[in-house]
Amino acid sequence: MKLVVFVCLLFITNGFQPSQFTLSQAGYQFQPANNVELIFTFSNIRTSALCAIHCYQNILCRTFDFDSSSHQCRLFEGSVNTGTLISTVITTLVGWIEMDASMFSLYNATSDQCINNRFLYSDTISGRCECPTHTFYDGSMCSNQRFDGDTCTSNNWCRTGLNINCIASICVGPTTPSMPSTTVTSYTSTTVQISSSPTMISTTASTTSVTSATTTVATCTTLINFNDIPGASSTSGIIPNGYKNLNWINAGYINVSTTPSNSGYRAGVSTMPFVMYNPTGGNLTITSANGTRFSFDAVWLTSAWRKPMNIVVDAFSNGWITSGGQVSLSTTYQTKFSCSFCRNTDTITFYTDGSIGSNLTQNGTQFIIGKLCISFGH
Repeated sequence: MKLVVFVCLLFITNGFQPSQFTLSQAGYQFQPANNVELIFTFSNIRTSALCAIHCYQNILCRTFDFDSSSHQCRLFEGSVNTGTLISTVITTLVGWIEMDASMFSLYNATSDQCINNRFLYSDTISGRCECPTHTFYDGSMCSNQRFDGDTCTSNNWCRTGLNINCIASICVGPTTPSMPSTTVTSYTSTTVQISSSPTMISTTASTTSVTSATTTVATCTTLINFNDIPGASSTSGIIPNGYKNLNWINAGYINVSTTPSNSGYRAGVSTMPFVMYNPTGGNLTITSANGTRFSFDAVWLTSAWRKPMNIVVDAFSNGWITSGGQVSLSTTYQTKFSCSFCRNTDTITFYTDGSIGSNLTQNGTQFIIGKLCISFGH
């Protein structure tokens, strides 16, 4: 028996597209065609409906599975017909969007017609409504790109980002595991590498190796360390809109020499004396000031008071989440969050979740950004 869940996100977008998720019977888990199709794993999600909402918010998500015992919610790029439902414990179920051609009727229309479209991407560079990343237009809808051994008619049918190409009508790739890996090392911080399949890593103070589905190196044409803010005071203040061609919401700067010595501010500085932080302890948002898109390459984060402290980082384009991930922060060292997949972005939001660990002299949810790397026009 199947249950249909209608997800209404009027509070998220200016436009509204009703969408339905079909839920499997209890006792099933989703196995994608390839593990790189796992977008993200959420914890502490209380219901399958909330898991469905997380999937709906992400333009790449077509399928999710949910465990009511562990409260784990996993989001996948792959449509349900590209993967397998595996029988497992009774507390799990799978949900998927019922895809049909009407959802993609605006394909190749002018980009202004699909700004708030759930299923098509408004590409301001081409000026057209395009299929989301890792999908291709098959003549009626945007289908998932295919993997090694699948049939194809052209390269865009195959997952070319994994070096899989269409040869003699077959997608052919290198002989590699389903999660190709490269090792990235950091100095005094952990590294979280986010690509088409975010990878979660427990943080430690030592040098850490990271497994990623991409070897793309962050471009970082604009490095922001908050030491050149026009008219800045010698102690602290609010970052003005327009700084570095960006607008800043709940974003302040502070001279770390004025902060308590046992807080995380001093550990979070990249270049003396200033860091950025969220003064209220709430969410922090960075947007393009003039509409120019950018790639969100990397950010260096530290918790001010809580250890550990979890935050969620999401990249948006035209109001839709295009990529993101969760990272656990320490008060004693920086954590680098890299995102080689966050291109054509206009907004980045950092969400605090109120994690409580071994607190210091205060109990706020402030976090520190030591430096930020972005690349305009990418």
